[in-house]
Amino acid sequence: MESKINERKSMVLDPWPDDIAKTLAMFAGEDGNAEVVDDLTNAIYHLKADAENEYNSDEWRTLYDVLLVIADKHPAELPF
Repeated sequence: MESKINERKSMVLDPWPDDIAKTLAMFAGEDGNAEVVDDLTNAIYHLKADAENEYNSDEWRTLYDVLLVIADKHPAELPF
C-alpha cells in the first residue's frame, strides 16, 4: 500500500502556502509574528514552484508533501 506522502505526489499541489506557513508558525510559537509568517509564506511559494517543476528532483515534492500533511493535521493529532 502506498503511503500518504507518495499518494500526494500524484495530486495537484493546491493548498495555499500561507495556510502552511501559518500552521508552521503556530508550531514554532510564532503565529503572532507577521514577519515570520510572511517569510515562511515566501519560502513555501518558492518550495512549491520547485516541487511543481518536473525537472527538479523528487526531494522538493516530498518536502512540500510532508508540509501539506503536517498542515492538514490538527495539533492534537501530531506526535510531538
